[in-house]
Amino acid sequence: MTRPQSKDINHLIDRALIEPCDKTFFAVSKISSTAETVKLAERVRHRAARLCRETPDIGRKILRARERLILFIYGKAVPDRAFSAWCDASLKETESGMTTAISGLLCSPQGKMVSLISQLISERDAVMAETAAVAAVMQAALQHRVDRLRVHSDCAALVQLWCERRQDPRLDMIRTLAARFRWFELCRVPRLHNQLADRLAKRTMNKG
Repeated sequence: MTRPQSKDINHLIDRALIEPCDKTFFAVSKISSTAETVKLAERVRHRAARLCRETPDIGRKILRARERLILFIYGKAVPDRAFSAWCDASLKETESGMTTAISGLLCSPQGKMVSLISQLISERDAVMAETAAVAAVMQAALQHRVDRLRVHSDCAALVQLWCERRQDPRLDMIRTLAARFRWFELCRVPRLHNQLADRLAKRTMNKG
């Protein structure tokens, strides 16, 4: 297969950002065979920023398409028939105490949003809050009878704990839920590629 040229990749990304739909998103996702997922998603961010400067009148549309396209790219990188999820947690100290919110997004193998999760919890530890967010999207996936799932988290400490010290008692809930899947993976995603889950958690926290 001939590797696409940089200008061709940019053209496909720009079209997907300006004309967001399954057809343009699929065209970009096919590049994943010749470009690393993280690098491709980062290129989407840079192209979106440039387009926003050049066409500020449709900037909001481009930014919305950017987030959807990044999720789509990551989703297409998972093994066949697997669902994808993104999650985050947000903590804020207030006069009345600590407010903690978690969020999650579950997507089908076709890139369609299946479930949104946003709730306040009592957890006050950052890593445990992130753990609760992972568990929440896993539970949502099981409710939809999903048996193959990759969860994306931007919490490096949690992902490292899962990869290196899986028997840690702080992972009890994730371990128990993971046993109910035929295939499960928890992987780290750059924070700037997890913006939808991040904003959802912050909105939930601020409402609380």
